[in-house]
Amino acid sequence: GLAYGLLANLTPISGVYTSIFSVLVYVVFGTVPHMSMGTNAVLSLITATMVEREADRYMRRNKMADSNASYSHISAFAEGEERMNIKLGLAMTSTFLCGLILLSMGFLRMGFLTNYMSTSFVNGFTSAAALHIAISQMKHVFHIKIKAYSGLGKLVFTVIDVMNGLRNTNIADTIVCIVSASELLSMNYFINPKLKELFGFMLPSNLFLVIAASVLSYIFNLHAAWNIAVVGKFDTSLPMPGLPLFDIEAVSGMLYDSLTQAVIIFTMSISMAMLMAKLHSYELDSNRELVAYGACNLCSSFFTVQSSSVSPPRTMILSNSGARTTFNGVSTVIAMIVSIRFVGWIFWPLPLATLAAMIIVAVMDVFLQIKRAPVIWRISRTDFVVWISTWLSTVFADLEYGIIIGILISAFGFMFNNQNIKGELVVLSTKEDLLLPGPGRASTRHLNKTRVFYFPSQLFFANAESFKRQLYKQVFNPTSVNALSYTVNSDECSLSTEDLAIDTIILDCSAMTYIDIDGLNMLKNIVIQ
Repeated sequence: GLAYGLLANLTPISGVYTSIFSVLVYVVFGTVPHMSMGTNAVLSLITATMVEREADRYMRRNKMADSNASYSHISAFAEGEERMNIKLGLAMTSTFLCGLILLSMGFLRMGFLTNYMSTSFVNGFTSAAALHIAISQMKHVFHIKIKAYSGLGKLVFTVIDVMNGLRNTNIADTIVCIVSASELLSMNYFINPKLKELFGFMLPSNLFLVIAASVLSYIFNLHAAWNIAVVGKFDTSLPMPGLPLFDIEAVSGMLYDSLTQAVIIFTMSISMAMLMAKLHSYELDSNRELVAYGACNLCSSFFTVQSSSVSPPRTMILSNSGARTTFNGVSTVIAMIVSIRFVGWIFWPLPLATLAAMIIVAVMDVFLQIKRAPVIWRISRTDFVVWISTWLSTVFADLEYGIIIGILISAFGFMFNNQNIKGELVVLSTKEDLLLPGPGRASTRHLNKTRVFYFPSQLFFANAESFKRQLYKQVFNPTSVNALSYTVNSDECSLSTEDLAIDTIILDCSAMTYIDIDGLNMLKNIVIQ
């Protein structure tokens, strides 16, 4: 929670509040016992870009001084309190809009949309988003100032800023980040697997790191001695409810980002819910889940939070722990409230570089999905085009462009596949009483005076013309010059002996589970001809 609050360019504690309120609401509205809601890296990154952009616009419209110019990275609250309050209000507004969109989708029973989000698109987008997330943390890794970019070329411009700012690096922050990342990697990949194998349990590596880093930072006074950026003091009381920042221009500026976030929340959360349903053998109502995701965001938006989605690590813990109902979220919320109220002070000296290391390590596996690209290429060229297009557009444009381009390429891929479905003739085996698709097989022949044409697809506007073209090419073309000549004057015909031997054509429509008006018209046209 602290790390993703930081990633969203909000107060670190706002990430913790997000997990508290979204988990509590899911207890009431959720349907999957093993789901745990909370902060999400991709959503945090979109929130960061959005609140920085809209805060600038809001302050210009209201002729407010831009205190961001003096941002020094001394603590998470070093930028002006007024600007931070605006950003928190904007994040609450975006969360409210996300909840409204998701609730509307649930009431309109749009859960079926999950069927149209291909794995290639989701994997390509999340892998590229992981790169965005890692690069966004370079300002904390090197303790340098980086301008917040958005739109085309965002990642490229950010990398250029990082390269230009390296001369101002505080090497102490970088060392802290390297040590923190090394601890996490060694715990996750060496120590914990051994502990699980020998004793059946694992240590909470993130918690261990945060406590250790906070204690060491306090003992050696890293902030004062080495100018290391730390979290700083934050309010350990629970926030009072308040209204989001309902500024008409800000709402219109964030509407597209909120819609993007809603799609991501739906995609990621319902995918994890489907996995849990499969693992634990229960039915999933995707529409009720949509309502739950909407409620989690809408209800929590009246507190200082950001948009919430499924938390895969905590969900897997619940899955392995044998949770029976969503009521398990109550114990989670109680533990988090106790942590904030009574031991929250321990996190004040926590280096921001440690939180950056946690974020980078957390998204490493997601980014490494790029290694599956050669496998996708071997399985399906169309899926590879979707994957690489989504990945490249997300990396070199921005997250929202990646989503739009990925969905469009997926749609074009679907159309292309339907345009290139191969119909084939069905032949008879000479050795046994079997009909087999595809002529040219050994020990097969055509049926006497009969051709059977099989088309392995639905018949609709996208492939109706292809169906007719393949049928005429493989069986008989009634519109050809020879066929017309035979119809008018049989004495002048030049058809082959094989063509003259056909008196019956069977269309095998067993795969046509759906035919639209274009497909029906094409069938009528073919029969008439």
